[in-house]
Amino acid sequence: MVLTRLLLVILGLVSLQKLAAQQPASKPDFYILADSPSIRHATTIKSVGDQEITIKEKGLKHNIQNANLLAFRYESRNFQAFENFYLKPANPGSRIRRAFVEVLDSGQVSLFAYRYSKATIMPLVVSGTILPGIGSSVQTVYLLRDAATQQITTVPTDGLLTIGGDQAFRTALQPFLLKRPDLLAPLLAKHLHSEDLADIIRALNSNKPFARTNRTPFGVD
Repeated sequence: MVLTRLLLVILGLVSLQKLAAQQPASKPDFYILADSPSIRHATTIKSVGDQEITIKEKGLKHNIQNANLLAFRYESRNFQAFENFYLKPANPGSRIRRAFVEVLDSGQVSLFAYRYSKATIMPLVVSGTILPGIGSSVQTVYLLRDAATQQITTVPTDGLLTIGGDQAFRTALQPFLLKRPDLLAPLLAKHLHSEDLADIIRALNSNKPFARTNRTPFGVD
């Protein structure tokens, strides 16, 4: 009995070691200041806010205003400053003057995600009566940037759950796939959808066939 338990413990430890080896190693944090774009500062980022990041260096914490940052890495995710983009295509009122976006993929076409909080109306039950209430949800807008022209395209997110809503998505993505008929054909045939965006761009930049991985709900995290 003791020997059996010992063998089980050993097997369990070996399994844990194999599992740990399969986990991707975390990448160290860093930040790049806007006035010195060629210098990457290694650091530990403790938190990220709308206006500043908090870092810890030599045992001391201090803040860096986002206006002074060009890029940073936090929890193995890369972020960079973007200026003058739109949450909704052709809608001047949705302009974002400056914000940090997450870099999801890069190459001939780079894919970025901008996340923000949006107020939403939700029902509240008070003493058996349903009343309108206000909550918030995290919205995600995806941006594409062509390496040759540096032009930024906002991938439409409105109406994707309605009949024909994917058409705006296909129209926005089509110009980037003109040299990849293996990706363009299934897109136009409606076999690829908004949830496949990251995998489409990954296939485009790697020059490999499309492979569906984890589909993400589009527009909302």
